[in-house]
Amino acid sequence: MMNVFRNAFAVCLLLSSLSSGAQCPGVLPKFSWANDGSSIVFTDQTEAGVSITDRLWHFGDGDSSDAMTVTHGYALAGPNTVTLTVHAEGCAFSTSALVAHGGVNDACGSQLVSSFTSEVAGNNHLVFTDQSQGDSSFLLYLWTFGDDSVSIYQDTDHFYVSPGTYDVSHSIGTVDSLFQTACVAGSARRLFVDGNTSTCDSSLFLDLNINEGLNPAPFDAQLVLFNEDLTVTGWYWDYGDGTTSVGISQEHYYAFPGTYQICTQVYAFDSVDSFECFARSCVTLEPAAVSVEEMAAPAQVRARPVPFTDELWVEGPAVRRGTRWHLLDVLGREVLMGIIRHDGSERFDTGPLPTGIYSLVLWAEGTTNPLRLLKQ
Repeated sequence: MMNVFRNAFAVCLLLSSLSSGAQCPGVLPKFSWANDGSSIVFTDQTEAGVSITDRLWHFGDGDSSDAMTVTHGYALAGPNTVTLTVHAEGCAFSTSALVAHGGVNDACGSQLVSSFTSEVAGNNHLVFTDQSQGDSSFLLYLWTFGDDSVSIYQDTDHFYVSPGTYDVSHSIGTVDSLFQTACVAGSARRLFVDGNTSTCDSSLFLDLNINEGLNPAPFDAQLVLFNEDLTVTGWYWDYGDGTTSVGISQEHYYAFPGTYQICTQVYAFDSVDSFECFARSCVTLEPAAVSVEEMAAPAQVRARPVPFTDELWVEGPAVRRGTRWHLLDVLGREVLMGIIRHDGSERFDTGPLPTGIYSLVLWAEGTTNPLRLLKQ
């Protein structure tokens, strides 16, 4: 048993690497559609804790619109992929659905409203319940799950091979009693599927836990190696707000309210059988709301020049004498470490370092202040 678990470890995450990219709010786009005579009415139903500045519809036939609610007619009956993109805080959020519809000669007088709920049933597993309403008996149900799978049952469930973000759509159909033409309605939304998966079979297990309701959001990942021939080669984090990082991470600060899905992926290599694999885990969270003053807190350290060459200067309130610092490479491996010797400004000799991306982490009194750096 000791040999089996010799390489097993629970990662108590002690270091943090700065995420790259501009932060975005946690927005999940959503829209619905329904017949109005021979046309289809599309309605943006996106709920967001920030202001939606603009939106753009693509109806799959070359036409588009920027209205919140828009009536669109198709020349011919058939299916089209409709995409809604909304913008908030300079970021774009999209969701798509396959919309089956009639043509200009197919008038429908029925009133249909598509609605559904989703609940977590287990790891990578969701249960979907139809809650549609209408003045006719429904003859058709169609679910698309965003992974090339479909279902034609009224209520259904779906297991996803991998956790992540998926576009789910729900369509209903009936026949208008007066005109005897097909009537349709539907709704689509972007959903988070939480859970974990591993391409390393049972040799590598990864689980992610989030301390809900805090900001910065602390998290820890339990990584267990059951195969002593397997070696971890890298960590990758996607925080769900447009930022990512590599290396071991402890917490992440969210600048906007909303719902986010954080995913971590660990890569491994089998030295005996010479193959690469990975394990992935995702969890949804809603971090606590922050004020403008709190949003400014992470900007406690800056570097110059950017990018750097043979020397690097680090400045800011977080640069204090006695603070520990760690320099990590792109795979999260520690390449240098030491203690800050001066208040406010510190020089590092970086001549021996090869060209690449690094993360510098200042660590004092339980607080981490990371910087993502590039050496040329």
